[in-house]
Amino acid sequence: MLDERWDEHEAEVLEALGALLEKECTPAVVRQAEAALDGRDRGLEARLAEFGLGELPTDPALLTATAWQLGRALAPVPFVETAAVRAVLGLADTAYGLEGPVPASVAAAVVTSPHGAVRVVPVPRPGRRTAAGDLLAVPDHDAPGAATAGDAAAADRMRRMVRLLDAARLTGAAAGLLALGVDYATRRQQFGRPIGTFQAVAHRLADTAIAVDGATLLTKKAAWVADAAQGGDGAPSALFATLARARAVESARRVATAVHQVMGGYGFSLEEDCQLFSRRIRSWSMRLAPPGPELADVARTLLDPVTRDDVAHLWHHDRGLPLPRWAHELDGSET
Repeated sequence: MLDERWDEHEAEVLEALGALLEKECTPAVVRQAEAALDGRDRGLEARLAEFGLGELPTDPALLTATAWQLGRALAPVPFVETAAVRAVLGLADTAYGLEGPVPASVAAAVVTSPHGAVRVVPVPRPGRRTAAGDLLAVPDHDAPGAATAGDAAAADRMRRMVRLLDAARLTGAAAGLLALGVDYATRRQQFGRPIGTFQAVAHRLADTAIAVDGATLLTKKAAWVADAAQGGDGAPSALFATLARARAVESARRVATAVHQVMGGYGFSLEEDCQLFSRRIRSWSMRLAPPGPELADVARTLLDPVTRDDVAHLWHHDRGLPLPRWAHELDGSET
């Protein structure tokens, strides 16, 4: 049964990783990585390697929770891009490059050939700095001598997996930015009162909080659907991967707009941390293909009676409306 909470193992990783990032991935570290020629902070990378970030089990929910926490801290590490490849192909330090640029800090990237096969190519150096402070490179899909690592089925699974992890990173960043906006609205005073007590500000932040919660829950459900126990193959179905990422992009951009408006000119000041979040949200949301065409495919699937009947876990009336696990725990029932 779907539980809206992280399970005990995932919560433990989230807590430990959060404590590490709070100490080692401060806004100052994010700025240092942005200013570095290679876009990296090797001290942070060393601490995360000691933590075992690259050796985590490839359980979809655990990877999703990790991506969420890294996104909340704006950690300058290519976890989302490389975790999807490691989960499907078992390759380390290799980024997902099937749809666009990849972090220039990785050694290799996976691309597709004209026949759909997955190939591994080196990442060109030195890369290009984006307006968000990322250092990206475009892999050469026609690189000679590239090794074949998978087929079209592996490429499809990676596409779905990277959308799940990208949704988690975006919702994590949105949660971090929202916390920043709430803190500012609590501290900033006008007319002798915190601006957060004014309805125009409070309602705007409350609406964005609801949007972030909705996107987070949908991302968790996509991770739940990916599990083999629910019939998944380690990655969410194309429908859930599309819905989760589209909702994450929308809610993250909505939070960025709202917090910038609450903070006014301070939100655009380089001395403030707000712009670190909003610039990365913009960059991350543009890395993969725009969700519009994929959402159109979802609509066609749900409008066609034939394909609609094959969609699982979407409609509550398929198996009734189940109570979440926490509700059963409250009354001691397991049925």
